[in-house]
Amino acid sequence: NREALELFKDAHPFPAICGRVCHHPCEGVCTRESVEAPLAIQHLHRFLADADLESADKYIPGVEEKREEKIAVIGSGPAGLSAAYFLARKGYGVTIFEKLPVAGGMMAVGIPEYRLPRDVLAAEIRVIQEMGIEIKTGVQFGEDITLDSLNEEGFKAVFLATGLHKSRDLSIEGEDLPGILEGVGFLRGVALGDTPEFGKKVIVIGGGNVAIDVALSAKRIGAEEITLVCLEKREEMPAWDYEVEEALEEGITIMNSLGPKRFLEREGRFSGVEFMACTSVFDDRGAFNPSYDETDLSTLEGDTVIVAIGQAADLSFAEKSGIQ
Repeated sequence: NREALELFKDAHPFPAICGRVCHHPCEGVCTRESVEAPLAIQHLHRFLADADLESADKYIPGVEEKREEKIAVIGSGPAGLSAAYFLARKGYGVTIFEKLPVAGGMMAVGIPEYRLPRDVLAAEIRVIQEMGIEIKTGVQFGEDITLDSLNEEGFKAVFLATGLHKSRDLSIEGEDLPGILEGVGFLRGVALGDTPEFGKKVIVIGGGNVAIDVALSAKRIGAEEITLVCLEKREEMPAWDYEVEEALEEGITIMNSLGPKRFLEREGRFSGVEFMACTSVFDDRGAFNPSYDETDLSTLEGDTVIVAIGQAADLSFAEKSGIQ
C-alpha cells in the first residue's frame, strides 16, 4: 500500500480527493478491459489514501536539500497547492497566500461537502503543510500584498493560481433584480456558512456539473421545489450522466431545450423566468452557438433563480498590479 501511494504521490498530491471527485474518464479507455475489466482507478486511489491517512505513520513526501530561493503562490486551490507541493519537493521555500478564510480553493468552496468531506480535504492539505509549506489565509493579492511587497520580502518568483471564482452572467433583462443569485457565489456562501437568502421555489439555470451541485446544495439547505433548466437536450447536457441521474433521484425537475429570454419581476423582486425554445445548441461546425425560436415562449415562476452557466477569472487584481 505504501509503495503504491508513494508512486501516486510522485505525480499528484491528492489521492483521497481524486478518489472521491474525479469522474475517471481513463477507466472508459483502459486497455485492461480487453482482458477482464478496467482498473477501478478512482476507488483504488481512495483506498490507498484513506488507509494512509488513518495509519499512525502517514506518508509525508520527502523534500530535497533546502534551496535559498523563496517562491510565493497566490491561491490555495488545486493548482496553487500542486505547484507548492512540487516546488517544496525540489527544496524551494514556498508560501501560499489565500484570499478566503479557508485553504482549498474550489475544492473547499466549489465542490459541496456531500461530495468532498471537509476532513478529507483538510487532511491532504495538512500533509502539504507538514512538508514545510506555509499557507496564509485571509490575504488578498493586490490589496494586502503586491508584486512589489513580495519582491521586497525576498520572493524570487510568484505563481498566480487565482482560479475561476466569478460566475458568467446571461446579460438579459432583469438580471439585477433581488432574488437572482450566482452559482459559484451560492456554493461559496453555503461552504463558508454564509448562505444567501433564497425562497422555497428555486430555478437553476445551467446544464453542467456546477448547476447540478447548486441544485442539490439548495435542496440540502431547505429549498422545496427545484427546477433545473438548460439549453441542451438531455443527452447533450455537459453534466456527467451519473450526476444527472443523482439529481433526478433526489427529486430535481430537469427541463431541457430552453433558453432564458428575460427575468420577470413582481413588486421589485424576481418572480420568474420567460424562456424561449432552444432549437439547437451547436452550429454546423460543432461550436457552441445556440439558436432559438422566439415565438415559442414559456414562463416558469419561482422565488429565487441561481445562474450557473459557466465560470470566469476575476482579474481585477491584475489591473491594479499592472500585470498583463
